[in-house]
Amino acid sequence: YFSDNNIIVTKKLKELLNKIKVDEEYYIYNSDYKKMLKEFSGKVKFDIIFLDPPYDYKILSKCLKYIYELNLLNDNGIVILEYENEHIDTTNYNEIKDKKYGSKYVKIVEKI
Repeated sequence: YFSDNNIIVTKKLKELLNKIKVDEEYYIYNSDYKKMLKEFSGKVKFDIIFLDPPYDYKILSKCLKYIYELNLLNDNGIVILEYENEHIDTTNYNEIKDKKYGSKYVKIVEKI
């Protein structure tokens, strides 16, 4: 499942997935993150969720909260977050890794 609010990004993603001939079924949504997280609730649970919103939005804490409240992670599921300068509230999660790569950070958490 892929979701992005930018139609150009979702079109390009579809082109790339077709180009590399992904055999597995996938879904691409052009939608707001809150709407998609609610849409997935009760229908899909994930092993891995990757969050990479525009850095100036500073919404990763909200996303983690929604993911937890909507019970979107399988047991032992992880969330991978890419960010710049943002304090991230990881209440309800164990931090597995938090590493700086150049000017960016990657944090990996699992639900408690």
